[in-house]
Amino acid sequence: MSMDILHFDELGLKQWHDIIKLRVDVFVVEQECPYPEVDGLDPHCLHLWCPQESTGQLMATLRIIPPEHHKGTLGLGRVVVNQEYRGNGLGVLIMKEAMSFMDEQHPGIKQELHAQDYLEHFYQKLGFKTVGQAYDWDGIVHVPMERIPISSDS
Repeated sequence: MSMDILHFDELGLKQWHDIIKLRVDVFVVEQECPYPEVDGLDPHCLHLWCPQESTGQLMATLRIIPPEHHKGTLGLGRVVVNQEYRGNGLGVLIMKEAMSFMDEQHPGIKQELHAQDYLEHFYQKLGFKTVGQAYDWDGIVHVPMERIPISSDS
């Protein structure tokens, strides 16, 4: 399975279209949550691109917000798996790819995400800890979570 982590400027127009389409299809349409998908952060982010190898259809994506655009920590968000490819561990694979990349590129830097509450256990199994109370974000309950990787210097 191929996965790439690309800066926004490295994405082709078709790739960017497919990322936005998947995010809107899932977060806005499937989850019935109208929210400001285009928030101005994407041009500063790295985007994981995971296409189906034979068709090129986007199976999953996420974005990594670099520390200089996220209060000195790494932000992880817009984690999404195409409905057609759910249930076979793809979410775990893309998260592990992103975590490995962040650990290598930014060793020891705290990683933060805001998980939809039903996914809290999923992220806990990947090493994230809940660090606050559940709250409503655009009509969906989320929980703040973080992971502090062990620095290679330790």
